[in-house]
Amino acid sequence: MQPMISEIIQVDEMTQNQLLKYFTKKPLSEKIGVLEIHKKIFHINRQKYKESSNAELSFCALIQAINIVKGNEEMLRKKSFGGLSLEEIEKLSKQQLKSFKAKRKKHTREQVVKYLPLVLGLRNEGISFREISRFLYEKYNLKASYSLIFKIYKEIK
Repeated sequence: MQPMISEIIQVDEMTQNQLLKYFTKKPLSEKIGVLEIHKKIFHINRQKYKESSNAELSFCALIQAINIVKGNEEMLRKKSFGGLSLEEIEKLSKQQLKSFKAKRKKHTREQVVKYLPLVLGLRNEGISFREISRFLYEKYNLKASYSLIFKIYKEIK
């Protein structure tokens, strides 16, 4: 690793690899959030370290952005908000909500697929997707939108 890179990011190579692995496991929406932070950090680094190449600065900015997001996530997990402003708490809460929604969508889809034979049977009886959605909620406490049920149904048919 070049001295300038290690000076900028201030983490060893093993930590860099761990951060990159952490990044690869994130849902797309969170990756995009990291890249938005990366962009801001890149421009700051470019003004600060003019002698470094854009590729080096981009790599440094990516590692720094991942590190920030991971730190925020760990802070949320610990629920220790000591010393944070309301804006910082709001920002962290939005990130946690995005992460939760990404996980929940996958979970709901998997649940609907479990009830697919029932959905097919109800559709064969002429029941609408809205009614099927309501039925699944009332009978099995499965909260799935009619549009999700429709999408899965169209994929199968």
